[in-house]
Amino acid sequence: MRIIFANLLILLLLATLDTTLTGVIAPALVAELGGRQQVELVVVAYAVASTLILPLWGRAGDLLGHKRMLLTALADNDRGAV
Repeated sequence: MRIIFANLLILLLLATLDTTLTGVIAPALVAELGGRQQVELVVVAYAVASTLILPLWGRAGDLLGHKRMLLTALADNDRGAV
């Protein structure tokens, strides 16, 4: 039971870091694109997109297996950060 709880905490940490880093990187990204006053729009768009895609990952986990989808999501997130 402790291993499951520890794994869930690690996953929660990764999700929190993902959102936090987006908030930190957004001003530089928006400044480079030429729209400094639209930082909030970029962060909100990211949050909405993350919220909308979450049920799709859940359904895919129901169909294909939760462990497989979790590993796919982690690998996809790691590849996207490069």
